[in-house]
Amino acid sequence: MQHLQQQRTTAVLETVFAAITIYFHKFIRSARSAAFAYSSGYAIGTPCKNAIRMISFHWGVLPMLTAWPSIREFLDVPSDLTGRGVTIAIIDANFPNHPDISSDETRHTYRVRLSPEVTEPERIVADHAGPWKRGVHGLWAAAAAAGTGCLSHGQYAGIAPQANLYLISAYAPDNPNQFALEEAIQWVRDHGLELGIRGILVSFNTRPHSPLLPWQLDANKALCEQLADMGILVVCGTGNATDATAVSVQAPVPSVLSVGGIVIPANGTLEDALSYHGSRGTTFEGKWVPEILAPAENVVLPWGDPQMLSEHPNSAVDDLPEGYGRIDGTSFSGPIVLGAAACIWQAHPEWTNEQVKWALVNGSLKSERWADLRAGVVSVQTSVSMCDPELEMSPSPFSRWRAMCSIPEEERFQAKWGVDDATSVEVILSLDTPFSPNGLQILSDSFANMSPTIRSAALCKTMAGEYDLDATYLSFALQDADARVRSAALYHILHRPTPRGNYSDVVIDRFVDEDPDVSLLAIQLAGMTKSPLFASALVAGLRDEALADRDIHFWGRIIALREVTNQSFTPNPPFQAVGSEDGDAYRQKCLNLSEQWEEWLASWVH
Repeated sequence: MQHLQQQRTTAVLETVFAAITIYFHKFIRSARSAAFAYSSGYAIGTPCKNAIRMISFHWGVLPMLTAWPSIREFLDVPSDLTGRGVTIAIIDANFPNHPDISSDETRHTYRVRLSPEVTEPERIVADHAGPWKRGVHGLWAAAAAAGTGCLSHGQYAGIAPQANLYLISAYAPDNPNQFALEEAIQWVRDHGLELGIRGILVSFNTRPHSPLLPWQLDANKALCEQLADMGILVVCGTGNATDATAVSVQAPVPSVLSVGGIVIPANGTLEDALSYHGSRGTTFEGKWVPEILAPAENVVLPWGDPQMLSEHPNSAVDDLPEGYGRIDGTSFSGPIVLGAAACIWQAHPEWTNEQVKWALVNGSLKSERWADLRAGVVSVQTSVSMCDPELEMSPSPFSRWRAMCSIPEEERFQAKWGVDDATSVEVILSLDTPFSPNGLQILSDSFANMSPTIRSAALCKTMAGEYDLDATYLSFALQDADARVRSAALYHILHRPTPRGNYSDVVIDRFVDEDPDVSLLAIQLAGMTKSPLFASALVAGLRDEALADRDIHFWGRIIALREVTNQSFTPNPPFQAVGSEDGDAYRQKCLNLSEQWEEWLASWVH
């Protein structure tokens, strides 16, 4: 009986202690918000680290929650640089009327919805009631660049909380389930300068995978180059998978500022940050991706859907205001750099997009802890203090390309062909179709050229015109020593009307190419052809991709299998929609999915 009484007493004390603990943590949240408001003037600015840290202390065995820093705090952005008076734009799927990204007394926010007619931007007025269930990715991107932190009393503001925003919803006007990326970029091209837009974020994953192909082949890439030539800074996150040079198709574009990531540590100090598992590599034109870094993991941003936030796996261990949670991805490191550019333009409004880009890259902070990404972390403070960049006046890639296309073809051949590899590539890609006798001669000479960039360009160009490429040469090109040539050969096969089955065996060989960009393109090609000839080989590599944590390749195979078989499987339990999943659990679910496809293949074959 006495023992039972002690158990009851202990249970009561534990219940009381738990209640006190919960109350204490709520007090800590309120106190941290008050300390921030006191130290920063309530609305914006960098919070006083001491004012926040002084409240975080240990009391016996009391479990303490992690107080994650804001973007501005972590990057030590000067309090007077907020992007005020600078206009930037973000292209995403959709955007809610969340108070953190809406208009207020310090800035204007406009939403642009594409339609067959010219759409007038509509000013976004805050909906304080919520919930804001639609456009959560757009909310995160916009808030990382220029969120006011309104619902956290300014504590978790974006890097440029007073920048003006144009939020472009890239949905096709006649199909709400289809992206209209090209139309969205065209809208910025046609209206951006008159609206004062100085920088834009565009970060989409489209097919085919193309970092080893010339930018002139893709309309969206060419539009990004055109925006840069007009004087608009174009920023793009690289992507979240290490098994590709760039998951985002715009990151490899020569004039686009590609952004990788670092991980914000629990202690909130930049010195202890590590590199994020983002994409990295060298493009067709020789550009290294990424060129600059920004926070890409443990980034605190507003969540529009309370249900999603309640299911966040880290909600129980984070000391964050209501409505905020951690998120990760280079989808948010990209807009952070765009917001940093707005802060620099506030201090140096006369600087061009190229000068701001130069200052961002050259003012970034290097460290051995993220040396594997070969880039530095963005530093507004260092970049704004640099002397006026005096850059060499050289033609942009787009202006060079436009000038080349304007030269009469005969003059192009005589004056430009053979000058150097880069110029020769421009000549090849500018050839008129149908090909003239001189154009056909240049292509024939190109296939025998020692330069892999020239051979690659010729393979890509013959895709567009009536040129009967020898099948034997194409098979050899798929096994060329240079990854760019192999990539171009796959691109040629994808777009030429030649029966693709003739090359199924050599394409399957490229599924396991030593270069991850080539193998991913081959896998995508298999899906886009919708040929069942590729099904067995696609399934055969699923397990290896999962065990090697080649994430983008694993899902590339899954997507291709769905396209060539019209089958689909889901692991049990399903993948988590939000938050970071334990690596072993995630891998096991991928293996579970692989097993289902292996079982299907066995029954399909028999």
